[in-house]
Parts: sequence; structure tokens; C-alpha cells
Amino acid sequence: MATAPEQPTSPLGSLTKSSAKTQDFLVRVYKPRKAYYSYKSKGNGQNVEKTRFVCLLLGVNSEHYCEGTNKGAAADVDVAIKKFLPLTAWKLSKVGLDNQQ
Repeated sequence: MATAPEQPTSPLGSLTKSSAKTQDFLVRVYKPRKAYYSYKSKGNGQNVEKTRFVCLLLGVNSEHYCEGTNKGAAADVDVAIKKFLPLTAWKLSKVGLDNQQ
């Protein structure tokens, strides 16, 4: 069975809401870390503390970069820390954009 041809990659600088779902981007992981945050639960008003994985993603042209994050259970964040090591290269596809600044 033949495999589908590989989609060409785009520069990270061309990442937009429309290109995020249709294009692939080559990046390197820089400064991966665990970030702690808290919020008030809507249900009971209690303060909830969580962690998330955070890193900088550098494009082929290092002038193009963005923040990469992964929210999840503490175990998922630990797996991401071990998987996305500093300066490793990855191809991103079907990118999700967060509207928070």
C-alpha cells in the first residue's frame, strides 16, 4: 500500500489561525519547564492548584518563535518534560492556538 506524500513544512512565522490546522511547522524546543498556576473553582469557590508544561518553540529562523504549552494531569506534564527535551526538533501539525495572552 502506498503512503501519502509528506506535506511540505512552513516557516513558523506563517502560523495563523487558518494555517494552524492545514500546515506543518518545524520547531526546536527551548527552555522546557513545569509551570504552576491556580484558579478559583466555579463549583465550590476553592483555590485549585495545577501544573502545565511550558516551553519556547523556535522555528528554523530563530526570529520566529512562540510559546508551547500542555495542560493536563501532573503525570502528563511529567511525561512532556521527559519527552520534549531542550533543543530537540519536532514537526508540529494540526496546531491549536490559545487565545490567552
